[in-house]
Amino acid sequence: MVLADTAQNIVIKGDKGFYEEDREKMIVFGNAELAQLFDKDTLFLHADTLRAEYDTCKEYRTLYAHYKVKFFKADMQGKCDSLVFSYLDSILKMFHKPVLWTDENQLTARYIEIKTDKGKIKQLDMYDVAFVISQEDSVSAMFNQVKGKKIVGHFVDNELRKINVYGNGQTIYYAKDGKAYTGVNRADCSDLVIYTKQNKIDRITFITKPAATLYPLNELPPKELQLKDFTWRIAERPTKREDIFVP
Repeated sequence: MVLADTAQNIVIKGDKGFYEEDREKMIVFGNAELAQLFDKDTLFLHADTLRAEYDTCKEYRTLYAHYKVKFFKADMQGKCDSLVFSYLDSILKMFHKPVLWTDENQLTARYIEIKTDKGKIKQLDMYDVAFVISQEDSVSAMFNQVKGKKIVGHFVDNELRKINVYGNGQTIYYAKDGKAYTGVNRADCSDLVIYTKQNKIDRITFITKPAATLYPLNELPPKELQLKDFTWRIAERPTKREDIFVP
C-alpha cells in the first residue's frame, strides 16, 4: 500500500493497510515507512503502525506512529516507542524512552517535544530527567553532561546553540586550554544557561549561586564522572536509512 500527499511531500507505504476516503484516514503496517522530502534532505521514519488522518474540518493532518519508532535524517535521528506529529503547528511529540541525536549531542528525557519549521528543529523541550550528553572523542570515557528537571534547547540550522536548564541543574564538562585538558568541572545550580559553539560547551551562566568545583583529570573516580541516570545510547543510533528497520 502506498499513499502520497503531494502537498506535504510525503509518501507512506507498507505491506498492508486501510484507507477511509471520507476522512482521508489511513493505517499502514508491515514494514511501514514514511518518507518526507525537504529542500535538501529526506526524513525516513519507521514504526510498527503508521496512522494519518485529518481533523473533522479537514484542515490539517496528524500523524501517529505506534511502537518501535525510529527515524533518520542526515542531520537528525531519533528513537522512541510512540510519536505524534501535527501538521497544524509542526510540533513533534516523542513518548516512552525518547532519544534524539543531533550531530555530537544525545538528548533524552521522559518526554520530548520538538518544534520544527520546514524539517529543521527550532526548539526542543525536554521534561523530567532531561539530559544533553556529548562524548569528547569516540574512544574516551569522557562525557560532557547537562541534566535538569526541564531543559529547553534552542537551535539554528539544526545546530544546538543555547540550553536553558530549569530546576535541579547539574553539569559535568571537560575544560580545555587550547587542545590540552585542564580538568573536569562539576557544578550544581538550580537554573542555568549554557551557550554552545560547534556543538561543544562554550560558556555557562549560573542563574543562582552554584556549587562548582574544577577537579584535576584522573582525580575523580569513574562513578563520579557520570550524573545519576546517565545512559549512553549510541548503539541505538541509526546512521543510514536502512537502520530504521533495525529493532
